[in-house]
Amino acid sequence: MGAWIRQGTGTLLMVTQQGVADEYVYRLDSDGELFLAPDDTGTVVVDDQGDLVLESTPDSTGCLAGSQVAVTDVRAWFDRTLPLGEALTGNATTGGCSLHEVLSGVWIRVS
Repeated sequence: MGAWIRQGTGTLLMVTQQGVADEYVYRLDSDGELFLAPDDTGTVVVDDQGDLVLESTPDSTGCLAGSQVAVTDVRAWFDRTLPLGEALTGNATTGGCSLHEVLSGVWIRVS
């Protein structure tokens, strides 16, 4: 959970818990409207292989409802040179929605 910025971009990803345990939602945005009008919104689950699976919901403005992406090879690490000391890397599968392609790469925790 938390807010992350993709290294070298202005793209933000926020993951929060929704209601009950093990239910998570995300917001993805690249134009400064993460809270008002995110580019994509949806649900997040961790599958049996440990991959993150994001699925767009009907509220998404940039992806069709049901568009899915799996972020594989997810790794987290601590780095004292980063604002909150945490970063993630992963590889996003292609297809579904073009907005999901940005999920590959390095994400730096900002909140």
